[in-house]
Parts: sequence; structure tokens; C-alpha cells
Amino acid sequence: MLINNFSLVTIIKNKLTDLIKKEKKELKYFNDLSRINFSIELSKNESQITYKSSVCLQLSKINQQSAVFLAKILVDIYNQSNNKLDIFIQISGNGWLEFIISDEFINHWLNKVNKIHFLELNRDGIKIDKSQINFNHYYTHSRCCSILKSAHEQNIISLNSMDFILNQWKIENPVKINYKIINLSGSYEQKLIKELVIITEKIVNNKLNYQNSLNKLSQAILDMECHCQIWGEILHKNLGISQSRLGLIAIGLHYYQNLFYQEFKENLPTQI
Repeated sequence: MLINNFSLVTIIKNKLTDLIKKEKKELKYFNDLSRINFSIELSKNESQITYKSSVCLQLSKINQQSAVFLAKILVDIYNQSNNKLDIFIQISGNGWLEFIISDEFINHWLNKVNKIHFLELNRDGIKIDKSQINFNHYYTHSRCCSILKSAHEQNIISLNSMDFILNQWKIENPVKINYKIINLSGSYEQKLIKELVIITEKIVNNKLNYQNSLNKLSQAILDMECHCQIWGEILHKNLGISQSRLGLIAIGLHYYQNLFYQEFKENLPTQI
């Protein structure tokens, strides 16, 4: 799967475009949407994964209507037609739009995102500086591999391979992980998910600083592993929570391996 398909900004923009085409008459003030350069940005909201946009403020100048008036029209029609209940829109401030990503959608996104093909990225001509490889790279990678291998050996999850060769390994069982079972509101799990979302958006927009993203992703993975229990009591009482946290580590490792390879054209060892 192409990484562009997983950009939440692209998904939101496509939803808006499809709705405007479908509801041309009711959304007549939005017919100029395709002709303006509007942004959708990740909000700092810590309780939910939320995006925001000032598109109604831009359209208000074109249509000579208040931004709040335009926002209310769009929000009402969108939420009435949003049968999937995956991304909600609400009005924030003076006509700003907030796009709230539901836990259901995040669950679906996470179950698909580990199939992303990073090797399609064209980074030819980029100077490789292997002197920037450090112990933290080795530790993060080997720690993730060790956790997943241990979980496989204890039959908590099933891996198709424990060699962890780039883009050739995956969690085979459970086939689909229920990420809704964990706390997705302001948790360490959510912080890791947000980091994955941010990296995806930056890759799509060709704005990714690979070494900076490797450091932030490493911190998010290790923080979640440190603060969110996988073994012991939680494993015995709720296998699903352990599996969901292992799933996040697997996705984080998938991203980490690909970012590292793109930056250094080298694979990391599974042990140090």
C-alpha cells in the first residue's frame, strides 16, 4: 500500500471534496474550495487526535459571508451524511473547523498502516552520513525485537518470522488487533500513534527530517513500553490490551526500520 493513502489530511480533504460534489446546491459557498490553497493541521489537543482548518475564514472573504455561518452549513450537512461516524467535524473559535478522528477510525488505520511501502520513496542523491548512527538506534531496534520475540515465544502473538528482515515480517495472529480496547485519550499509546501520524504526514509532504523523527519515534516507543504494562497481571486479566500494545510496538518498529534504512541504507541488528 502507498503511504499517501494513509495521510489523514488527504483523507479529510477527499471527504470534503466528495461531500461538496454530492451536495452542490446546499454547499454552493464551497464550490471554490478546489481553487484555494487551504491547510489542515494536527491540533495540540491531547485528549483526541484532532485536526483544524481555517478554510471557512478563507471562503468567507470570497463569498462575503461570515466564517461561522459557512462553518455551520458545512458541519450540519457533513455530520448528517457521515454514516460511518469515523471523522466528526465541529466548529471551534471564530469559524475554525475541527476534525475529530474517532477511535474506530484510528483502529482501522492502525490495522492497515503496517502494510505501508516505504521503499517507494525516492531519496536518490541524499548524502549518507553513517557517523550519525548511535547506540540509541541499536538499543531501540533490539529492544522492540526482543519484546516481540518474547511475546511470540509465549504465544501472546504469532510472528511469521523472528528474523525481523525489513518489510518481510509481520504479526500473523491476531490477524486484526482491537486497538479500541486501550486508552486512546492522552495516553502514552496515543502519543506513539500521534508520532506515527506526524511521520506519515511529513513523508507525504516531503518535509521529514529522518534523524529527528527517528529520535522522536524511539522516545515514543520506549516511553510506551516503560509506562504501559504488557506482561504480568495485565496479560493474565486482559490479553487484548497486551496484544494491542504489542501491535503498536510492531508498527513503531516497522516505521523505525524503514526510516533508518532510508536515512542510512543499512539494516539494524536484532541483538546488541
